[in-house]
Amino acid sequence: MTAACSGAQGAHHERCACAPPASIAPTPTTPASNATDVVTLRRTRIALHRTKVTECNALIQIINEGIENLEMGSKAGADQGGSRELRAMADLGSQAPSFPVDPLTNSFAAAFADSFMRHVVVKDQSFDYRTFDVRTFGPHAARVQELSALDVGDADMGGFAARGGKILLLHGTGDMLTSPRTTERYEKELQASIGAAATDAMLRYYEVPGFQHAVSTVFQVSWDGLSALEKWVETGKDPGDDEVVTDLAGVAGRTRPLCRYPTFARYSRAGDPNDAASFACAAPDAARVPRQGGSL
Repeated sequence: MTAACSGAQGAHHERCACAPPASIAPTPTTPASNATDVVTLRRTRIALHRTKVTECNALIQIINEGIENLEMGSKAGADQGGSRELRAMADLGSQAPSFPVDPLTNSFAAAFADSFMRHVVVKDQSFDYRTFDVRTFGPHAARVQELSALDVGDADMGGFAARGGKILLLHGTGDMLTSPRTTERYEKELQASIGAAATDAMLRYYEVPGFQHAVSTVFQVSWDGLSALEKWVETGKDPGDDEVVTDLAGVAGRTRPLCRYPTFARYSRAGDPNDAASFACAAPDAARVPRQGGSL
């Protein structure tokens, strides 16, 4: 469930809206063995979906009321309920990392680093994450190595692939917490483990320019990935490069094609730049196009 707001334009602030992707599904304890099981699972998914929409709408109402207070405060030249906090949230990342972390002005990454260092790595609530030596790890090297051994993707997917399993992976190029390079590397590890052909039959990996870690103000993805996966598994329709994602925040309503990595959505130099139809999936070596009347 995603709740997104477009950025403020001058004194005007866009209202938020819920964007409920149909990707909420219960995890069955046993495989669906007949049509009745499938129908039951889908009805459960719909019920969960509606619950999430209700929760999202309640949150959106609170956010929009805060934005209205912000606008009233701006017009009156005074701070009214909630406007100071909203202005501070707009300054997220505007101040250098501090300790303790200021969740309103420090970066999102600083908050994650602080929590991870104190609770997981050092296990000391008073530890200042800014003093951690990221080059040598200092006295915490053994703990870092221990944790690193746990953070390993399992590329032994031969059994899953042999049973006809399918995987859709999507990663934003703007993800500052988990680099898309890790997912690119995982795809290569799969190819090395089960072979390129088996990986291609099982996996579709997409990267979305501007999309960040789960949420983004640059390109907030809305995509019915569950339906794409169901069609691939149940009808054999390969999502390939036919899927389209919609932006809910940066330029609300703009669309882009999903392109299988390493290809990417390249503008065709014609048509609406906010319409997926104006883009085509291109290979990296085709990224640079000579300017008219000149060379690269």
